[in-house]
Formats: sequence, C-alpha cells, structure tokens
Amino acid sequence: MRTFSIILLAACLICIGFLIGVLAIDSVNEAEPAVTRTEVTVLPEYRSLALNNRYIGTVTEQHERVLHSTQSGTITELFGSDVADGAAILELNAVPYIAAVSDSPFWRDLNLGAVGPDVENLERFLSRLGYLAQTEIDPTYNTETELAVEIWRQHMSIPSEFSPGPLTLLAIPPGKQLRFETDKDVGDTLFEHDLIGRIVGVERSILVSIPIADLAEIEPPTSVDWRLPGTTISGSGNLVALDEEITVADSGLLVQTGNVEIDDSELSRLMPVGSPLEVRVTTAQRENVLTVPVGLLAADASGQPALLVSNGDSNPMLIGVEVGLVAEGYAEILAGIGPETQILVPLQ
Repeated sequence: MRTFSIILLAACLICIGFLIGVLAIDSVNEAEPAVTRTEVTVLPEYRSLALNNRYIGTVTEQHERVLHSTQSGTITELFGSDVADGAAILELNAVPYIAAVSDSPFWRDLNLGAVGPDVENLERFLSRLGYLAQTEIDPTYNTETELAVEIWRQHMSIPSEFSPGPLTLLAIPPGKQLRFETDKDVGDTLFEHDLIGRIVGVERSILVSIPIADLAEIEPPTSVDWRLPGTTISGSGNLVALDEEITVADSGLLVQTGNVEIDDSELSRLMPVGSPLEVRVTTAQRENVLTVPVGLLAADASGQPALLVSNGDSNPMLIGVEVGLVAEGYAEILAGIGPETQILVPLQ
C-alpha cells in the first residue's frame, strides 16, 4: 500500500511539472514572438525634382547697381551720366556697351537657335526700339530675331562678331530714373570682372546672405519665392545679381550676398524696409528623371550607393547605382538600373 502511494505521488509531481513547463513556454512565446520577414518590390518612377534652399532676406532700398566688365580692354568713350534704354553707356575697345531694360541679366552670348528668358528680354528690347514686331516676342532666337539684331548692330556700329549678350548689353531695371557714375576715364584699362561703375537710382529689393558653398549651384537668373512672416504677403522674383565681394560672418561662415528683384510692385510697396523675409531659392532642378525613394538606398561592400533588387529567385542582388540629385525624399538614378528593375523593400 505504501509503495502504491509513493508511485501515485510521483505521478502527480510529474504532471504538475509538465503543466508548469508548458505555461512557462507559453509565457516566453508571448513575451518574445517569432520575427517573420516578408519582402515586397517597387519599381523606379520618372518624376521631376527640385532642390530648394531657404534663406533669410531683408527688404532694402537699393540705391545702386554695380557694373563689372565682361572682358578686358581700354575705355575709348564715355557717354555721360544719363542712362536710357537703348543708349550707349561707354565704349570698350571702340565697342559700345548698351543699356537695356531687362528683368534679368544677359549672362551669355545669344545666337540663332538659343532659347531662354534672356532671348525674350532681348526681343522685348528690340521691339521697344522698333526693330522687331511685338508678335515676334518669344523665348526663341529665330531668323526674325537675327535680322532685327543685325539692323540694330549696324545702327549702333557694333562689329558683326559681337553677338548680343554681356559683351554688348548691360541690364538696367525698368521704370527708374537712373544715372551712371564711374571713377574711370577714357584711356583706362579694364580687366575682366573689374568694376566699371554704378547705375544709381532707387529700387525696392531683397538682400539675401547665401553661404558660399551654395553659390556653386546657383546660376542667375534663378527663380525665388519669398514670404513676409506672420502675414499673407508673398510673391516671387528672380535672383538676378550676386555681389563679387565675399565676407566673413561673426560665426566664421563665408557668405556672399545677392539681390532679388521683386516682380510685383504692389506687394513690394506693402513690405516695410528692414523687414526680414523668408526666401526660398531653387538651386537645382531635374525634369522627368528616373528616381527611387531615398530610404531604399543601401551601400555595397565599398560603401558606394546600391539597391537590393530581385533577380527572379530567392536570392536578391545588391546592385551598385550612380546617384544624382537628392531632393523631396527621392534620389535621381543616373546609372545602374532601368525603369523595369524590381527593387526589394524588406519588411518586418
């Protein structure tokens, strides 16, 4: 009888131990669930990207605009202080520099086939002077533009090898009474980028401090958006000039200043001088380029950008890619994959 009781007690202890073990395992499973991994694929897509930088600007009254020589030479004539649309300001190597009302500078030589806002400004200039019909004004330098330029050039005694552009045209702001001031004289020698003088007047503008590292990506004219904080006053304009002088801020950061023309004169009058503005400058833009979300980029063994792609079986491949502009959460892919590449997205 005693032996039977011992066997029964042992059996009960074994059952109790088994139950405790099962409960312990269940508690572990609840505390640390098994990790399951699945994968989905996405395709690259074509989209437009724009990289925008934000700066703080200040509303100012600009009383002058500096003029720099676009070539080396000798001043052969000065035509006085009055500045008028279509009139010569000075001659360099016997070639006249002509004042042209323009909302952006003439930053390149213009020839047949050129397209851009500077071409349209040139055509408006020629139309105001009676060399081109208003109906011919568009962003394309065509045969009608070429004929008008040739007649204008003959009237102004500009040699045929000089295309309209920075070697012949100096942009001046519209709607202002302006005068030209210079300490130069006939016979003085100028080198490229030397200060010629100043166009003096009064115009409302925004002065913006731009870090020197960002300037390499900015090529005037560049569009900008601006906003007066705390108000509904906003607008857009063109970054049309970058001053030559580089200064060092208190923080030691190299900065360079640029002037932003205000397109809307009504809004510009509403902004008090000295007001700080938020200015957004588009420093880089790509149209219809192949992109992937930035979060999909990995690195290969050498640390270069790569993407994990499907090769049709259970073994994905890490493919090296060449990355271009990164903006708005997407990366431009210049080489390495095509639009049909299936990119793996690991999910937990």
